[in-house]
Amino acid sequence: MTLVVPPSYCDVLPHCAALIERAKHNPASEVEGKLGFFDARGGFDSGVPLQTFNKLLVRMDSATAWDRVVEWRDSQDFFFEGGLRGTQASDGDAEFINKQLIEHLNLRAPERTLALRISCKVEAAAQPITAYPHLVRIKKRKEYHYREFVFCFTYVFQDKTVAEAQAKQPRYEIEVECTNLQHPKGSEYLALSLLMKLGDLLDQQSSPMHLEVI
Repeated sequence: MTLVVPPSYCDVLPHCAALIERAKHNPASEVEGKLGFFDARGGFDSGVPLQTFNKLLVRMDSATAWDRVVEWRDSQDFFFEGGLRGTQASDGDAEFINKQLIEHLNLRAPERTLALRISCKVEAAAQPITAYPHLVRIKKRKEYHYREFVFCFTYVFQDKTVAEAQAKQPRYEIEVECTNLQHPKGSEYLALSLLMKLGDLLDQQSSPMHLEVI
């Protein structure tokens, strides 16, 4: 199958396809892309302005092509040393996992304020522990499912303890996760689909956009 690649994605598609190709060999892998900013030191800060979050949320709610929409759900993540994470849902269900970052790809469009990070992570079930977390994230999330992708819009309250997190102003996070790395059309197809979905969220201006790896 020959893909028709829009000019905006020509330079970054090989890098994204290679990341997905490596990821799909491990069944525990997940690949996701997030919107955010790069700070002065080059670190990636996942999150968007409230105005952008609300604008995109209205657009998502007005779309009719979704396979499934999961309405707002609350949960709490507790982060421990060594990549261990405990998650408690609003219904009381809890699980512990080890989640490790394998690699990431940083992308930007010089004409845009927001940037992208595509990450490959591996997670595995873990045993509960009795310890104090070093970070707490309280989340309220809505999901839009379309084929092999999930668009996640999340309010995040983050700090060292639950009480401190509850007192914080929220962060506004947007991500797109690929739910089937074994798609029969292959890694390049998945990479282009992911890039175009992220690019559509990123590109809120009429001027041309060109993504590049940084």
